[in-house]
Amino acid sequence: MSSIVDYKIYADNKIFETENFQNTAVLKKYLSNITSNESSSDSSSNLVFDCIYAMVENMMRLRFCAEEEYKNKSFTARDKRKVLPLNWEKITDVMTKEEDEPPETVITRIAQQQFHILKYVCGNTRKILERKRQKVHISAVQQLDAQCLIWLTRQPGITPAQKGGSRQKILSVIREESYNTLENRVLKSLLKNCAMHCILYHRQYSKKYPKSKRIQAVEKLLSFSKKELVSSLMQNVAELIGMPMPNYVLLHDTHYSKIWQMYLDLLRQTKLTENTWKYRHLFFQEYFLFYAVVNISLTYKFIFESNVWLKYFPKEGCFVQSGFPPQLFKKDKTNDLVEFCPRNAAFHQFPEMNKEKSQPYNAYLKNKNNTSFFLLFYIPSNIQETFEIPKTKNHIIIIFNESTSIIKTLNHENVFVLNSFKDIENVIPQIIEKTLGRMSHEY
Repeated sequence: MSSIVDYKIYADNKIFETENFQNTAVLKKYLSNITSNESSSDSSSNLVFDCIYAMVENMMRLRFCAEEEYKNKSFTARDKRKVLPLNWEKITDVMTKEEDEPPETVITRIAQQQFHILKYVCGNTRKILERKRQKVHISAVQQLDAQCLIWLTRQPGITPAQKGGSRQKILSVIREESYNTLENRVLKSLLKNCAMHCILYHRQYSKKYPKSKRIQAVEKLLSFSKKELVSSLMQNVAELIGMPMPNYVLLHDTHYSKIWQMYLDLLRQTKLTENTWKYRHLFFQEYFLFYAVVNISLTYKFIFESNVWLKYFPKEGCFVQSGFPPQLFKKDKTNDLVEFCPRNAAFHQFPEMNKEKSQPYNAYLKNKNNTSFFLLFYIPSNIQETFEIPKTKNHIIIIFNESTSIIKTLNHENVFVLNSFKDIENVIPQIIEKTLGRMSHEY
C-alpha cells in the first residue's frame, strides 16, 4: 500500500511524461469509433474521454465569449487570435447560469445557423470531367493522346480496324464525371466530424434538455450526416489524408468556402481535445481553479477583480495566460474577507501527513482565523495501486481517478474522489460551499 503523499512528491512528474500517458492514439480511436456505433469495452475510459471533451467545450465557450467581447472592445487586445481578456462576471454567467437551452457550441452553430448550406452543397455537389484511358469501340473514339498512340503502334495490323482485333476496340481518352475532388473530400470529412460532435453533444445534454430546439437541431444534423456518408456519391469520394492545402474552390466559392470554415472550426475543437489530452492532469487543475473561483463568487463579492486572459490554443493543457492571480472576496454586510490563492509556488509543511517531507499545494482559501489547503491529485489509468490517505485537518484532497486504484482514507470528510465530468460539476461546488461555511462559522 502506497501513501498518496509519496505519489504526489516522487511520481507526479515522471508518470505524466511517459508515452503511455501522453499517447493520443487511444483518444483518436475512441472518437473514430463513435460514428461507427462502436463503444469501448472499458466504461471508465469512456468517462474520462467524455470528461475531458466536456471541459474543453466549456473552455471554448469562455473563449467564444471573449471573442464576442473583443468585437465591441477591440482595443483590449492586439489580435482576435491571440490572448483575450474576460472578466469574472462573464465567466460566472457562462459556467453557472441555468438556462432553458443547452450551451451554444461550434456544432450547434452549424446545426442551427449553417445547416442549410451543408444541405445545399450535398444536394449540388461539385463534379469534374476526369480524363481516363479505356478501350472503346472504334466508332466511339473521340480523342487519342500520346500513350494511346504508343499503344496503337504496338498492335498488329495496318488499319485501325485491323489493330482493333475481333472486338474492334482500341485505347482512347474518355471523360467521366467524378466527385472525387479535394473540396468533396473536405465535405466528407466535415460530415464525419459533424456526426462525431453531434453524438458527443447529444450524449452530454439530451437527458437534461430533452425538448430543446438546439438538441433537435443537433439530432437533425446527425441524421443528415449519417445518411449522406452512406450515399453512393460519398462512397466514391476518397478519404481526406492530413491537413489539406485549400484550393480555389474552397477559398472563393460561395458555398464551399463556408464548408471549409466549418471544417476548420470543428478541426480546431478536435485538436484542442487532443492537445489537452496529453496534459489532462494540468488541465484538471486549471479547471478546478476556474470552478472554485466561480463558486466562491456566488457567495462573496470580488475585491480588486482582475481579468483572466484566455489563449486561442492551449499550451500544455493550460488555457489561461500566466496563471491565476490571487483573488480577494468580501461577504455582503460583514467584514468577512476571504483570499483564494491558486497555484502558490511556496511549500507548506504538513506535519499531520508526513513529518519529514514538504508538499506543494495547488491553492489555499484563507480568512482571518482559518486557512484551508487544496491538494489536487490525478491518478492515470496505468497506475494500479492501493493508496492510503492519512488523516488531515485543514487539507482538502481532491483526486481524479481514471484508473481502478483503490483509495483508502482515514478522514472521509476532507477527501473527494472524482471519476467523471458529472462528479466535477456536482462535487466541487459542494466542496467550496462546505469550506466557506466552516470558515465563516469559525470566523
